[in-house]
Amino acid sequence: MKCKNIFYVLSLILILSLSSCTPSQWHYRNIPLKRKQIINTATKYIGIPYRHGGSNPSGFDCSGYVYYVYTKNGIPIPRSTTMQFKKGKKIPFRVAQPGDLVFFSIQSSGVSHVGIFLGNDTFIHAPSSGKAIRYDLISNPYWKKRFVATVTYLNNYSQLNEMKTIGSSYSEERFEWK
Repeated sequence: MKCKNIFYVLSLILILSLSSCTPSQWHYRNIPLKRKQIINTATKYIGIPYRHGGSNPSGFDCSGYVYYVYTKNGIPIPRSTTMQFKKGKKIPFRVAQPGDLVFFSIQSSGVSHVGIFLGNDTFIHAPSSGKAIRYDLISNPYWKKRFVATVTYLNNYSQLNEMKTIGSSYSEERFEWK
């Protein structure tokens, strides 16, 4: 009888731990390796504190975090949010893929915040002072109201069309604005 109870307790713990999983590689079966690497790198730093001007694991600001993750994956991008926005290729949100960048206007009429899109309406970012790198939903009213654009440094439209043609499972994961 004790073994049976232990089994049920362990099963419950396993179910609870899996149900509370945050986005991870198993959500992204049919995306290019480089995108998976970016997501895996980005998620390693969950919980690292925000630090104004920070661009290393002792503390990150939003653009420093994106800069660090991309640089670790061999993709050179500018350091500032404004330049990351200007130099990247603007794409419609509906074709955004995990690893693309999402931009928001927090303090001004221009872009002032950046995060890494993970799919499923989720992005990862360094929010602000006193907080740490975390996941957020783009559909959250706060973020949805401030959303500006999506930018990619990773693909071109021929790859997008190819993915639509083969009907990858990942396209089903994309969040659609309504």
